[in-house]
Amino acid sequence: SAMAEFFRSNEEWSRLFRSMAHHEDVPAMDFLKDVDDSMMSMEDGGPWRALKGMPEGDDKLSVVANFLDSMQQALIDIPVNEAVNEDENDLHFLEEGRRMLCVSRFHVLQDIRGGSVEHRDELFATVWSELNHLRSADEPNTGSLILLPDYDMSDLRRFMDMNLHRPLEWLGIDSALLEVACLERGSPAIRVLHKLSDMPNEPWNEEEEETSTE
Repeated sequence: SAMAEFFRSNEEWSRLFRSMAHHEDVPAMDFLKDVDDSMMSMEDGGPWRALKGMPEGDDKLSVVANFLDSMQQALIDIPVNEAVNEDENDLHFLEEGRRMLCVSRFHVLQDIRGGSVEHRDELFATVWSELNHLRSADEPNTGSLILLPDYDMSDLRRFMDMNLHRPLEWLGIDSALLEVACLERGSPAIRVLHKLSDMPNEPWNEEEEETSTE
């Protein structure tokens, strides 16, 4: 099965997977039940690692800046109908805007492409190390962005399905705990959000309600 193949081919990550499993009854436990994660740390020799929250070097910082500029422009370009409160475009604007505000950690992997085992391993290590960081810190409304300026989007979607979406489901982790998505705004990217709070049903009324209670 795909699940068996994933956990067998990534056996060196077993302790991290075991530490992230949401409960004892998740499907992945068939492969992780004998794994001891009690002493796991970021410095104990596993393939996971502690990553800096911001890339170094002007070339990488420019990739981040270009992505954020493109995302901001995409939000600005969403048509907003001020005459209709419950407009789908309004909600999309608010949802995407608040998601980007949660992102405070950025990583840029240049010259990484699909089709290379070495490049796949580098991306895999970066993403799962970052997932582990967010889960360990356990702070709501936090997120990371992994930018891949040389990655093809179709390859990235395939990577996401095989190495993120399905494995997280096998570990019992749903989008309310860790939301992962691939984006393309000037550069392909993976966005990871941890414990994103629900948006109020009518956010446009909050200010009015606060004013009326004063």
